[in-house]
Amino acid sequence: MGRFRYAYNSFSYYGEEIGLSIERVARLGYDAIELVGEPTQYDGPRVRTLAADAGIAVSSISSMYTADRDLCHPDPDRRRNAVDYVRAVADLAAETGAATIIVAPSAVMKTAPLAPPADEWDWRSSCGVRSASRTAASWATPST
Repeated sequence: MGRFRYAYNSFSYYGEEIGLSIERVARLGYDAIELVGEPTQYDGPRVRTLAADAGIAVSSISSMYTADRDLCHPDPDRRRNAVDYVRAVADLAAETGAATIIVAPSAVMKTAPLAPPADEWDWRSSCGVRSASRTAASWATPST
């Protein structure tokens, strides 16, 4: 069995220049950093280089679903925003070398369904997850 690897979610340092966060996480002995899922906040290739130079990896992207980007919202425009967001997060993962993106079923802080559960399940799976899978597959490297 391999050694357990530890990553730290950069949300704790949100708003700080990512280079400082990467440096701190590496200095504290973590193996990787998890990025906050805000693709427009990062230059993916630069983040990948900074992490490599610090001796750590980018482990994953922790997606941040809002009321305006909710995979199972009754409003198709909000679902479309969420699908576009999932694609942007998948692209960021590819640029940074992150092997994992976290896809949440709904917006953060949403405490009750806005539609029948069967509809929410269908929207989430058919729109969001399948779209993310297709996007990820477009840049995935086949195993040899």
